Amino acid sequence: MNYTLKLDLDKPVDIVSVGKRFVVVRKFFQIKSEGFAIVEKSTKHGKHITINFESEQKLDDRDICFLQLLIGSDWRRELFNWCRIRSGCRKWNVLFARKYNSKMKEISREV
Repeated sequence: MNYTLKLDLDKPVDIVSVGKRFVVVRKFFQIKSEGFAIVEKSTKHGKHITINFESEQKLDDRDICFLQLLIGSDWRRELFNWCRIRSGCRKWNVLFARKYNSKMKEISREV
């Protein structure tokens, strides 16, 4: 089965730590060594990392949210994701290419 992890990493970004955590996660969740792709984009506040992968285990939304938190995604984002999952929201796992404040001033953008 195919899955996607979306990580929001704030500065300072510790890619080595993220990589070490992902190695452990791969073992426990039977993520195949081949066929996964990682896309990294810089933002004003850190990085967005998307990891597409295949796993022999069936994972649900709660598993994906947990894995994102475990690997190092922003804990506030994952708390909101958890609340969205619990409320039944289907499109809960979003990374925004651009963010705006309440006055519609751009405050962050993927590069």
